[in-house]
Amino acid sequence: MRNSTIRQKFGECPLCGNGRQVALTKGLCTTHYWLGVRMKSVNKVASREDQADDEDVATLKKDLDLIFSRWLRQ
Repeated sequence: MRNSTIRQKFGECPLCGNGRQVALTKGLCTTHYWLGVRMKSVNKVASREDQADDEDVATLKKDLDLIFSRWLRQ
């Protein structure tokens, strides 16, 4: 932001609590801001994995039902 007319906000990060004036992004220092972004991503991936496990069980049930039906007919 060297030649930009946009002014960056400075202040204390509420999570650091060290009293230093640092550049803020959405009210947090860059370290805590990006940590929050990463944690949101991790939670999103974890929720997708949970949904994938449920789908896998349903798929297995369908497959086993098909196999058992064929075995029973024979």
